[in-house]
Amino acid sequence: MENNSGLNDLLSGFSPANRNEWIQAASSEIDGKNPLEALQWHKSGITGLPYYDLENTPTNPFSLTPSDSEFFGARSWHNLPKIKALDVKAANQKALHYLSAGADGILFELQDDFSFETLLNNIEWPFCSIGFSLDVITPDFCNQLEKYLGQKKIDPTSIQGFIYQKTYPHHPQVLHKLIHMLDSYKKTQCIGITSDKQLVPDQISDMLIKAVETLDLLESKNQTAGAEKIFFSVNLSTDFIIEIAKLKVLRKLWYKILNAYGSTLESKSIRIHATSEAWINESFEPHGNMLNATTAGLAAILGGCTSITLMPADETDERLARIAQNVSHILREESHINKVADPTAGSYYLEQLIQELSESAWKKFLQNVKAS
Repeated sequence: MENNSGLNDLLSGFSPANRNEWIQAASSEIDGKNPLEALQWHKSGITGLPYYDLENTPTNPFSLTPSDSEFFGARSWHNLPKIKALDVKAANQKALHYLSAGADGILFELQDDFSFETLLNNIEWPFCSIGFSLDVITPDFCNQLEKYLGQKKIDPTSIQGFIYQKTYPHHPQVLHKLIHMLDSYKKTQCIGITSDKQLVPDQISDMLIKAVETLDLLESKNQTAGAEKIFFSVNLSTDFIIEIAKLKVLRKLWYKILNAYGSTLESKSIRIHATSEAWINESFEPHGNMLNATTAGLAAILGGCTSITLMPADETDERLARIAQNVSHILREESHINKVADPTAGSYYLEQLIQELSESAWKKFLQNVKAS
């Protein structure tokens, strides 16, 4: 009680923020111009104001809900270093090394010629998250995976991960095969959606359009489990606040669409995998990529990503790879970001930005729907 009283006494010395007073003070410093207009910023298709307060809070702000993970915490995510499986045996050894160093799983970038038995040798899939990335998901890939899962007799409820095809659209017959094969694997998604658009509203609307087109295709084939198998793969930029908003808006709008389709999938069950590519800038060396990975990783986590891949500046340098992997460890184990379901909830600025980005992306989405 004494501590609360002292805090109240301290806070009583500060008057509430006043928009008009701020406008007057700011205006006097910019030759009498209206600061709400003169100091606006424009980036990635988004317009921001220089000042936000309680008046900017949306009526029903979107918030992330706590995860079901007792081990990872209320804000749960998996750290998945990426390994290019050019040499399957070497990729397996590298994966075991990463896992022993604390990685939560692995993202394998696959070539045409590989063996699941060799690639996953001594890797206990039920105790980690495994992702597979390949140019095109082929019938042979499906057959190999089905054979491997059958031989290992893995409990479908015990494993999680995803299969990501880099190209769009997916082949209808392959989709049918994958969804039928993985129907009982509820935590494994196999329809990855991404976008190469430059502006953030365009990225979101593009991913939503692709996801809806895929969902419609599956429903036309009576694939009712399609919604559970769709996930999003997002590339992270260097803009901290916008990336937080982007991930939240993507989850919010896709959940809105799923509700319209009658899906019972929970918002927190939507998988979003985020990737921060290597960032080289001579002005920030030798630690530029570490700084970028930390900023991008934190933004993705605060935005609600399900899993994350932070690329090292040089994949062949073991020290740099370890630094990239450790970013997630530090954010979880030392910064304790995982202790709160939605650390940014209540931010006037961010919640208003999410609202505006939602409206902009949704408008573009509806325009694309009408045009298609």
